Amino acid sequence: SWIGDENKHASFVRSFCQGICQNRSLQRFALKFCDFDLFEKGILQELVPFLVHNQCLRVLDFYFSPIESGGARLLGSTLEKRTNKSIEKIVLSGTEMGLDDEGESVNALLTSLQEYTHLKTLELETNEIGQVGCNTISTLLTSTSSKLQKLDLRDSAIDNNKLASLTTSLAK
Repeated sequence: SWIGDENKHASFVRSFCQGICQNRSLQRFALKFCDFDLFEKGILQELVPFLVHNQCLRVLDFYFSPIESGGARLLGSTLEKRTNKSIEKIVLSGTEMGLDDEGESVNALLTSLQEYTHLKTLELETNEIGQVGCNTISTLLTSTSSKLQKLDLRDSAIDNNKLASLTTSLAK
């Protein structure tokens, strides 16, 4: 049983991720509801080769699995290294990004997505987006190459000023 044994669970997930790194054909990858920080436990680092080299990947989902700010930066730099920018759906809801840096790490991640012209769904619910992150989302929304159809920002600490930058971009 893993109940109450976070290190044993993290060790199993890390081993799984090490094994999956050789896969080049998986189209969907989801690691949901982890109760430990994927960056702090080294799991996100183990996934870097998989994320960079699997050119078939279309869906990346870390729903309510904490990666925090360090993980957001690592994920951003990893996604920049991909030669095939064809991911269509990214789910980062509840990953605790930007909580300790006013959204700067979220901005680093979002900046890496500007070349992802196939991206249709971006879920960032329950994260600290920050003003800079909202500005980057506005850039994504106004890009002529953007195919974004769904953007989830629920419970992401977006105040009126941040909302204004988003609505201005939507009006264009």
